[in-house]
Amino acid sequence: PGSELPFMMVADVGVSSSGCMNLLSALLPEERRREVIYMRPKNTAEYAVNLFDISPGSRHPLDREKVFQKNFLLTAIPMDHELLPQLMTRVIDRVYEIKSDLSVDSNANRWQVNIDPQLNEAAKAAGIKLTDRTRYWTLVDEFMLRGNYEMAIRAQRYAVPRIKDIATVIAEPQIKDDFGEDMIRNVQRHLEALESSYPMFTNYTSIETGSARIMAIDLQDVLTVSSMTDEAARKNTLMFLMTRQVFMSKIAGDKDDIRAMSFPDDPEIRQAYERYWLQTFQTIAETPKRMVMDEYHLTGTIDTINDVVWHDCRTGRKWNLEVALVSQELADFKGLTSQATTIMILNSDSQAARKAILEELGGNPAVDKALQRYVNGPDKSDPSKGANVLAMYKLRNDEKRWVIFNNALGIRLLWALSTKSEDRAVRDELYSRVPLDRALDLLAKRFPEGTAIGRWEEVSRQQRRSAGTSIAKLVADEIMQYEMSNLMKV
Repeated sequence: PGSELPFMMVADVGVSSSGCMNLLSALLPEERRREVIYMRPKNTAEYAVNLFDISPGSRHPLDREKVFQKNFLLTAIPMDHELLPQLMTRVIDRVYEIKSDLSVDSNANRWQVNIDPQLNEAAKAAGIKLTDRTRYWTLVDEFMLRGNYEMAIRAQRYAVPRIKDIATVIAEPQIKDDFGEDMIRNVQRHLEALESSYPMFTNYTSIETGSARIMAIDLQDVLTVSSMTDEAARKNTLMFLMTRQVFMSKIAGDKDDIRAMSFPDDPEIRQAYERYWLQTFQTIAETPKRMVMDEYHLTGTIDTINDVVWHDCRTGRKWNLEVALVSQELADFKGLTSQATTIMILNSDSQAARKAILEELGGNPAVDKALQRYVNGPDKSDPSKGANVLAMYKLRNDEKRWVIFNNALGIRLLWALSTKSEDRAVRDELYSRVPLDRALDLLAKRFPEGTAIGRWEEVSRQQRRSAGTSIAKLVADEIMQYEMSNLMKV
């Protein structure tokens, strides 16, 4: 509704969302294009996300942050033990106590010269003296007092705990006495395996989203999609949780959270943090937010992500968060449909699927008839006709409304958002030659049906290509020649 973009994140699998991100970025002034990003992380330290990152300035996590951390650890440590949830709760509380600079027996992280040269330069420029006795929490406070929020958040990355710090906690005599040495040994083995298998979870946070407000995170390189073993589902769940954390660090919470945050007693420092959070939460409150998880079925039978999403749905309403889950079968949502206020059905190609929809969502014979007659996916002969969608809206007092929509896009948008690999290749080739608006005009004129796959196949069969010449280049050459011939006729 205004000049500011909403906060939006799409967790996707494959490059299908890249077209949307390219379009949005191109529509922005050049100086604001960093507000939209497409990211394809890998399981390396370069893309690290530390699950123990929490609200800037707070020495202990909020309840919603604990929910995420606990479920992440329960997913990462595949032990079927009734005491494991209790142990994880103890571990989270204790590891923050140790790394805080406010507790009596703290062992807060101290500054190290070789960790972050950019942070060192910023401290020098701000007149902050650094020694091997300087705590990172001190750097966080000093940057916050100076209004340098970016560097305060950066310094906190090195102040908070990491997964490796759990080993210190569970080795404490009281923990061993309460949970038994056998259980502790098993947890230690799983933690060692986690550290060796997932460098992106065991290092300081290094993934950078900067000023981005709209982001697509493509999980193609970090998910297992070829098989759905328990181990694959666990890995996939961890990756979806990681993606969720990247977004939530930008948009979660409201001003009521300030009372629950743990700041130093110094009045000046506390006021600096409260001032920062009041300003931040005001921005958050005024901005629409949406989190989308596509291919949700890849989390398999792992229930921990459901607990996190359920909590996001319930608490996120207070801060204007909309959660959208997308999957291939109704059963993939594992009961989360009870939280949904809108459910959209894009296809129902079997009697079993329609039966499941009617039973779980409470449909009637009219709904069944609509599914059979109208909701059958896009028209393959003419993509411009769009596809029908059956939407169910939950109203007050459990009242429901069922509505059929036709989702039809114009030719330019069909081309801009196309996910077919051949069409993307042709589109990207034109993008490299002319501005985006011009490229979409050319594609719409030459291929008004919204796809160039037919011509792609003809070129592939009929023409011999010289080394290094792609089909996409040949088709793009034809499009440019087609445009030139039309201009000459005019």
